[in-house]
Amino acid sequence: MTRRSNRELMPEDAISFAIKRLARRGYSCEEIRRSLLRAGYGMQETEETVKRLQEAGYLDDERLAREQCAYHYGRKLRGPLYVRRLLLERGICRDVVDAVLCDYGAEAETETAIKLAERCIHQQRRSPGAVAAKLAREGFSDETIRKVLEFCFPGCDPNISQS
Repeated sequence: MTRRSNRELMPEDAISFAIKRLARRGYSCEEIRRSLLRAGYGMQETEETVKRLQEAGYLDDERLAREQCAYHYGRKLRGPLYVRRLLLERGICRDVVDAVLCDYGAEAETETAIKLAERCIHQQRRSPGAVAAKLAREGFSDETIRKVLEFCFPGCDPNISQS
């Protein structure tokens, strides 16, 4: 039995529920929508709550996408393929994801990939193949991986297998 099944839910209850979630971390509109529905709130109440939170500035998918891109590019050293998948899984619409990732571009991707490759090389003395595999797992494009291998391992074959 859910804790809310025996009483009528008020819109303020749904808003309070959502704000408590948002106090812990950023959520996309879709994530809050799913949380509210799972907690037993109705579809109409859920949609009204999401709309009110957007109008109040508590929910902003574009802002969340930008924050997540900055975090994953800057601190986690992840590539655009990884970040794209993460944002889409969080329910952020494809147009917003594409616009935000477009701002980072190939130069930022290459810089991030070089930082990650250098970290791998210095910390774990990895071979070109192992660095290439790590970059692929972290969501970097094949073209970026080739550039990074040429930069970090001068004279090595940039088409090395990613094993």
